[in-house]
Amino acid sequence: MSLGFRAKTASFGGTGLTDLTNLSVRQGGASYDLIGDASSNVLDVFVDSIATDITVSSNDCTLMGAASNEVGDSGSLIIVFEKRATGRAAAGSGDKTLTITAALISKDFNAGSNGIGAGTFTFRAAGQATWS
Repeated sequence: MSLGFRAKTASFGGTGLTDLTNLSVRQGGASYDLIGDASSNVLDVFVDSIATDITVSSNDCTLMGAASNEVGDSGSLIIVFEKRATGRAAAGSGDKTLTITAALISKDFNAGSNGIGAGTFTFRAAGQATWS
């Protein structure tokens, strides 16, 4: 049995983002090693930054455009993931919610090519990302 998660719903600044086709959450950052002059061993590790980037794609281009389309616009980003168990003897289900109280649009709304009503937002978490 394995567990999988699928983005179920999302909202930004109170506007629901529906018909999701792709959603990715990348948590990363930068760290640096402190090495002494007379040693090649790492003495300590410093974390310079921690960042969460979220990309949301939807087939509902009109609604995505209504949510906002300016770099730097901020609001709460709430994403509900559906937990799905697969395989033999699959058991359990439920949702996990990712809430970012201060999400910023970091790239302009990018509409799909002509005749395709898809679009993508890219966000950066300016505050803490919490799971519940």
